[in-house]
Amino acid sequence: YEQLGIDARMQPLDTAPEQVVSLIELLARIERVQAVLIAAPYKQLVASEFRGRTSSIASRSGAVNLLIRDKGEQFFGHNTDGVGAVIALRNCGVSLSNNKFVIMGCGGTGRAIASALLENDVERSSIEFIVRRSSNVSWMTSNSMGFSYFDQIDGTIPTARVLINCTTIGWGNQSAESPLTEVQLAQLPQDALVFDVVYQAGPTKLIQACCSLGLRVLEGGELNLLQAAKGFQLTYPSESEKEIEQAMQKAIQQL
Repeated sequence: YEQLGIDARMQPLDTAPEQVVSLIELLARIERVQAVLIAAPYKQLVASEFRGRTSSIASRSGAVNLLIRDKGEQFFGHNTDGVGAVIALRNCGVSLSNNKFVIMGCGGTGRAIASALLENDVERSSIEFIVRRSSNVSWMTSNSMGFSYFDQIDGTIPTARVLINCTTIGWGNQSAESPLTEVQLAQLPQDALVFDVVYQAGPTKLIQACCSLGLRVLEGGELNLLQAAKGFQLTYPSESEKEIEQAMQKAIQQL
């Protein structure tokens, strides 16, 4: 905000799951609150509360990570994770056509990335999920997405041209873990790209393992920046995304 000369600030708020909706209702009544960022694990909960008042990607994915006021001053749900991921992939020279995208994890971020790929004309048959449990099977099947479980992936890994980790493995108390072993990663084509959306200081165990195998990698910091810049631009449409990205990078350097 300081870099762009905007008189505003971001205020982190922590709340219990049962109080998320009432907190948002309270914030909606405060006129000076222009936007609300939603973090895991509440993206799907907020999407269900704002059904019918969300963007196409947020609606398809069933996940909201940003609420901003519409012309009627009511909160409207967006999801910038998928948009940011597509931009990050394109910045790495990844073609969205004729590639097989394998997404590990079908939570809010995984769904948003898959939804953004579909909106960019990626064929459904080119997207496949790897999941640990069956709780998201109905979403995958209703969207005609293929999937396999982590204990049944030997035939899936070798087909991936772009492998995207959207699980929480590698973050927080799982920072010493990787969703795949080096033996499994070695099954990837040599020109495959591994994209870990987990953002932390330093490379994740997954990224480290991929680098040791000579695989191309894309770290979560890029997505974190791009999705935030997109959300900022949606909130302040008069600002250009490029200027916002540059301002955010300068702010990060000053930390």
